[in-house]
Amino acid sequence: MNYLATNIDSKSELYEKLFAIKSPTLLLTFNKEQPNEFLLLQFAQATIELETYHFGIRPQIYPIEQTNSVLIGHSQELIYCSIDGPKIIWRQNLDDCFFEFKIIDELKMIIVISETAVTSFNFSGRELWRHSASDIIIFFEFSTFEIKIVTMDEHTLLLNLKTGLSRNRVRRADDY
Repeated sequence: MNYLATNIDSKSELYEKLFAIKSPTLLLTFNKEQPNEFLLLQFAQATIELETYHFGIRPQIYPIEQTNSVLIGHSQELIYCSIDGPKIIWRQNLDDCFFEFKIIDELKMIIVISETAVTSFNFSGRELWRHSASDIIIFFEFSTFEIKIVTMDEHTLLLNLKTGLSRNRVRRADDY
């Protein structure tokens, strides 16, 4: 599914562009903070406008052609939208800043990395499991059925993607 993503400098410029667009539009606004980033996603049959607060990580957009939908991670939210309409299918608030998400088709889940947690959602938006980290996550790496996370306090965990349980905890050098 092709789309055009355009960063807009201001709310007034965004509304000027929206006024010129003739396709159905969906407005997504992050309500916790005053928006300071504006993104226009133009698909063949619809437009999605995202007003977000930029915490340092750019929004992540993942179009899903099979369902004519799009998954958006930004600020402190994960949003699943249908392009038909367009409309919001589900919306999940995160406890802290969104970093990245990864879709695991084999397990039918979405893994979301935020500032201090790893959370798993099914494709219907229901939370399956959550692992809260001991500190800010500074590194993460996916393998087939695990995710390795390293926190700012130098703890390393290997989490099973299916269950969220820690397979082992690698201690810091000063723990010995």
